[in-house]
Amino acid sequence: MKRLWIIIGITVISVVLGCGKSDVPEAETETALIEESLFSASDNAAEDDVIEIPEEKEKDSISIVFEYSFSPDETDITNSIVGDVSVMKYKGLGIYSDSGPLTYDHLYSNSIPKVSVDDEELTLTEECIDDIRKLDVGIYNDNMRDQLDSVVKAFVYASEVFDSTEKATDGFPIDYTDHMPKTIKIDIDGSNISMDVVKCELDEAGFSSGNSDESATLTTILLDFSCEADDLSVLKDYYSEIAEECKGNTGESDFESHDAKDVVIIEMPETEKDVAESDFEDEEPQTDTGIIGKWYPDYTDYSDYYIQFDEGGVGEIHQGDNVIPLTYTYSNNTVRVSYVYGNVEYYYNNGTLEFDMDGSIYRKKDK
Repeated sequence: MKRLWIIIGITVISVVLGCGKSDVPEAETETALIEESLFSASDNAAEDDVIEIPEEKEKDSISIVFEYSFSPDETDITNSIVGDVSVMKYKGLGIYSDSGPLTYDHLYSNSIPKVSVDDEELTLTEECIDDIRKLDVGIYNDNMRDQLDSVVKAFVYASEVFDSTEKATDGFPIDYTDHMPKTIKIDIDGSNISMDVVKCELDEAGFSSGNSDESATLTTILLDFSCEADDLSVLKDYYSEIAEECKGNTGESDFESHDAKDVVIIEMPETEKDVAESDFEDEEPQTDTGIIGKWYPDYTDYSDYYIQFDEGGVGEIHQGDNVIPLTYTYSNNTVRVSYVYGNVEYYYNNGTLEFDMDGSIYRKKDK
């Protein structure tokens, strides 16, 4: 019986092995067909399910820079912002534009806007000067006019950093993003642009060295807003049109002076007593105007040179030991001076005097 089971087992094994050997090619063929069908179906599904992801357009970037100058002799800092408030735009669009002082209503060659488009410096017409100033006054009014307290705090903080360092540039620029607006807006002929502020940096931009026995005093700060927007082509087109209008104006400009329109002037708080608005021809010399005192030019630290205005319409020009008497009248923001060498004018503006001959700025100091 045992022998019978052994024979049956051998027989079964032989049959199984024989069947397996004869079916291998057919099994491999079926497997290959199945795999081909699966891969083919997978490829077709992949082709059907492809989703095209559009490339994200890179945003336009630009810097909007606000420059503020302060009078170091003014005890009330809130009232010490003086005439040199400028708006500058550059980087990212091939535009460089410095508006110059936007509180001045009388411009000279050194105070008109400086503009270049695609690295080409423009010689501006007077109409273009007003257009650029109008745009920048709008940028200031829309974004910084109501930020005066924040600007003053920025100046106070920058002054503390300035005083605590050995060099003027030490500690600057300062990340001041958290204390400034988060968007910057521009309105160009009814087209409104809103830009996200990526970063705002506070930087020093000027100081008064004072006398040899005095330490330097910070006078000028910059608030540099790095901004991004989906599309700034309207702004680029605006300057491209100005560049086209100024095309052909080559060489040095023969610009001498320009009276800015009222619409392109920033109204800033007065730092002195109210300025008279009457016509010069109809007024006697005024003395209670805030111009009484000693005025020193910004371009030199030579403390022996200054202009002194006294009460009664008289004064003196001091040049070391040389003293030249003068007489003056004042009206409509203008000091008209007569002395031995002729007649000159100085334009009073928010605590500064601008010389009509070269645009140099004088500030009143007690020295």
